[in-house]
Amino acid sequence: MYEPPAVRIRRVYHALSLLQPYDIINGEKTRIGRSGDGGYVLLTQPFLPPVVYSFGVGDEISFEYDLAQRGCKGYLFDHTVNGLPYEHLSLSFTKAGVGVSDDPLGPLVTIEDCLYKNGDGCKDNLLLKMDVEGNEYGVLSAASDDSLKSFSQIALEVHWLHRLDEFAFCKTFIEVFERLNKLFTLCHVHANNCAPLIFVEGLPCADVLELTYVRKDLVNCTPSNTFYPTHLDCANDPERQDFPLLFFPFYPVHSDEKIDPQLAALDYALASLEANEKLRAETRLSTEQRRVSLFGRRLLPRSLPDAPSRKVQELNRLPTASLRLNILYLACHETLEYDDVRMFTGMGHRVFSVGGLSNPDAALPSTRPVMPRFYSRSWWAAFAADPKNDLLAKRISRDFAKQFDLVIVNHDPLLLDINLESFSGMPIIFRTIGQSNDHIEAVLGRHIEAVHVVRYSQKEVGLINFCKTDRVIYFAKFLSDFPRWEPGNRAITFHNSFPTRASVSVPSLAQYNALARVGPFDLYGFLNQTVEAWRGLAPAELQLELFRTAGVYFYVYSVPPSYTLSLIEAMLVGVPTIAPSAAAVRETLGDIADTCGFLDERYEVTDLLDNNPSLIWNTINEASEKVSAMLDDPVQAMIISDRLRVKAASMFDVEKIAPQWQQLFSEITS
Repeated sequence: MYEPPAVRIRRVYHALSLLQPYDIINGEKTRIGRSGDGGYVLLTQPFLPPVVYSFGVGDEISFEYDLAQRGCKGYLFDHTVNGLPYEHLSLSFTKAGVGVSDDPLGPLVTIEDCLYKNGDGCKDNLLLKMDVEGNEYGVLSAASDDSLKSFSQIALEVHWLHRLDEFAFCKTFIEVFERLNKLFTLCHVHANNCAPLIFVEGLPCADVLELTYVRKDLVNCTPSNTFYPTHLDCANDPERQDFPLLFFPFYPVHSDEKIDPQLAALDYALASLEANEKLRAETRLSTEQRRVSLFGRRLLPRSLPDAPSRKVQELNRLPTASLRLNILYLACHETLEYDDVRMFTGMGHRVFSVGGLSNPDAALPSTRPVMPRFYSRSWWAAFAADPKNDLLAKRISRDFAKQFDLVIVNHDPLLLDINLESFSGMPIIFRTIGQSNDHIEAVLGRHIEAVHVVRYSQKEVGLINFCKTDRVIYFAKFLSDFPRWEPGNRAITFHNSFPTRASVSVPSLAQYNALARVGPFDLYGFLNQTVEAWRGLAPAELQLELFRTAGVYFYVYSVPPSYTLSLIEAMLVGVPTIAPSAAAVRETLGDIADTCGFLDERYEVTDLLDNNPSLIWNTINEASEKVSAMLDDPVQAMIISDRLRVKAASMFDVEKIAPQWQQLFSEITS
């Protein structure tokens, strides 16, 4: 039976909304158990439950053992192991699983049975911990309200969220958590990074979550203003970065905000999805079929190899420096900083980045896999110990700077002003990132004899009022990071602060809202809560997954860059990208275009897209038509996808960019 996509998406959205966490006003959290898989966060003030019932322990009982050490008594159950890995006088073990009813023929117990056998049926300050690999839904459904009220807290691992697009499973999920939310408040959430971050009906979520609940009558709460993971959380898999939950329903909200407007905004974006889905329902082909013509031949070869594991040793693919340098790097953009430090250290150089990668003990606010080689504890200790250094202002003392062979300053020439004496006599590279204007170039001009200017685009060379150019080196990307595009049915956009940048963005916010009301558009980025199509934030790994599964990438341009990182990443994944022409930018912005420094000859977006008329729009009506055409023609979309990947690889592959930097380093340090 056909079910409209809008109905499915709203059902999944409702299910996820039941996982909205709250901050507890009159409580204090503590991590119990090991720093890794097996530990949970509980409320320990003003109370810690004196008895724990733990279902599903395996060979990892650090949580229960920690509680026993704190004076708690524990009843542990698991039918998959024969005993506990180590003993404690306060812990008892039963080889039995938890289920919906007693089974005289097998090792199965119910929550009610366990409570009454131990004389705890009438108590109200017990702790329930359950990690039973998907059986939690049946167990919680069968447990009576009276039994659940015996527990003051519940530490629960929930599984299989990837199945929320299944009607029966989603229905059960909603019933379980609507009932749980009537009795308890969700006060802590953590994604288990042993399972992936996923998308269900276009909505981001984690496949496995660790949840902590506290009974409603015990606490006062307020809508969450907490970013997860917190300092109490630890990655379940220590070899991978923990997952930031920077999306609905986990992203912090203020107490005067409500969730309903977000659901209303979702309706706008779904308005035309049903009609489009019906149109293509009977003719939809698999991804591989879309690559093959009716004659059985592949339309285009796979021009780029599928992305290998990130654990492939990238050091073997970068040029090794004959002279390894100590590089002082003044950062200005988190993603660019990460890419550059990863490249330079991969080439064998040592880098101290004054930015997000300075302090080895401070977590980078992203899911990018930070590597030990990015940091130097000795340099950080020396930097932090010198009162003349200022991380926020990027002020560097002479004593600290003289440890380095060269300096790279990104974007801001004022950093040359404040560090002029400290950098005296050192090779200095000033690197543009696309935001230069007459004022920035004028400040740069004061130091033009002391710096080597590296421009990020050929289009910046020779512009009026721009300083000299010593090199053009494009941004670098590691191709192995980027998955291959699989055609979807949504138009996605990444753009921060759309309302506050509306006057310098193309299309305008009004034009974008009009498109989103009649098409399947999703907007991600900071400070966009008032935009109808806003879907939240997208950390690095989620962003790549969104690119991979989108129908098209609808590019919103803000003056004055020649191109931006999001455009590069979309091309490397291969998602067809719809972008404005230079004429559309000038027409949309009017007089502001000249004021903000927009120049037709500086605009490189259309060149990167090979001036493909299927991707470039001149009017907003054309933009709408091109999005629809691309969504409706998967064969043409696949052809374009392969061409975009080849183009992006030819320009931004780190294996091509790194030797250009190495040549420059050799020239200016010899």
